[in-house]
Amino acid sequence: MVFNKVNLKNEELDFIENFVLQEWIELYKQPCQTDFDPPEQVKDRAGNSYFFSHALMRKNSSPNTDGEVNSNHYPMFESIFLRWLEENNFDKPKHIYRACINVTTYLDKEFSVPHYDHSWPHYNWVWYLNDTDAGTLLFDKEYNVTKEFPSKKNYACAFENTLHAQQFPKPDQLRYVVVFTFI
Repeated sequence: MVFNKVNLKNEELDFIENFVLQEWIELYKQPCQTDFDPPEQVKDRAGNSYFFSHALMRKNSSPNTDGEVNSNHYPMFESIFLRWLEENNFDKPKHIYRACINVTTYLDKEFSVPHYDHSWPHYNWVWYLNDTDAGTLLFDKEYNVTKEFPSKKNYACAFENTLHAQQFPKPDQLRYVVVFTFI
């Protein structure tokens, strides 16, 4: 597990600040955050809500292939992702399974339904584009929180195939993240 700053070039920072966070990027409403059902242990605390997403790379369905690039913005985000991995001593990915910009809104629950992004071994990388109170939680198999990554602007976390969930932002906030899954 790693949590560290995302070092951005001026043109990348400008694009994030003046395009993505100003809501110029195309976002599409998604019906739910996961198709996992909330387990009994967290049923009253977990929620599943719509969110908005820009698919940089569509999610694939096989552990042996990359996802399908879906956005002309993908190369810049991939470059940032690969640079962060190198700076944090990760090997270059063999496969990138998906990449997206997700924007979530308030829901009166502690966190989203804990889930895995893929049914095969993988890593998650979450880059926070803005400051919110809506971090990322990691869970053990009994649904106890084992780690919390704060939603700190221009920081990213990476973790291996772990049951995880996001916290929800306050009613007057939006939570902007970039997510890559890879091996």
